[in-house]
Amino acid sequence: MTGISSLRREISELEDAVSQQTALISNMNRKLQSLQHELRKTATYPVCDLPPEILSEIFLYGLPATLIPTESVEPFDPKRPSAPLLFPQICRAWRRAALATPELWKSLAVCMDETPDRRSLHMLDVFAERARALPLNLALWAMQDSAGRGGSQADEDAFSHCLERNAHRIGSLALLGE
Repeated sequence: MTGISSLRREISELEDAVSQQTALISNMNRKLQSLQHELRKTATYPVCDLPPEILSEIFLYGLPATLIPTESVEPFDPKRPSAPLLFPQICRAWRRAALATPELWKSLAVCMDETPDRRSLHMLDVFAERARALPLNLALWAMQDSAGRGGSQADEDAFSHCLERNAHRIGSLALLGE
C-alpha cells in the first residue's frame, strides 16, 4: 500500500506545483498586457502628430514620378501594395489622410501582359472613386504580344465594362508597349 499512497502524494504535489505555476503565468500575462497597454497609451511617434495636410504632402512625394513601367516603377500588384495603396494600411490617421487626398488616386498603371484579374479591375473603380472629381490618368501597357496571353472572354468583357463604366472619369489614357 505504501507504493500507492506514495504515488498519490507525488501526484498531489505535482498538481499543486502545476496550479502554482499556472497562477504565476496568469499573473505574468496580466502584467504583460498592462505594460503593453501603458506603452501604447504613452508612446508617441512624431509622425503621428503631423497635421493631415502635411501627411498628404509627404504621401504625394512618395508616388512614382511616372506611370510608365520601368525597373524602378512596378505595375499594380494587388498582392504587394505600394504607394498609394500602402498608406491607408499603416494606421487610422494615415488612412484618413490618404483617403482625403484625391491627388493620390488620380493615376493608375495596369499591365496587360496577363488578362487583368477582378482585383485589378476593382482597383480602377477604387481609384476613380477616391480621386473624386479629379480626372484619372490611366496607363495600359504590355511588353509581350497580347495575342499570346490567353485570357478568357469573360475577363476581357469584364475589363471592357470596367473601362466603359469609368470612361467619363478618364482624363488621359496612355497605351504603352514594345
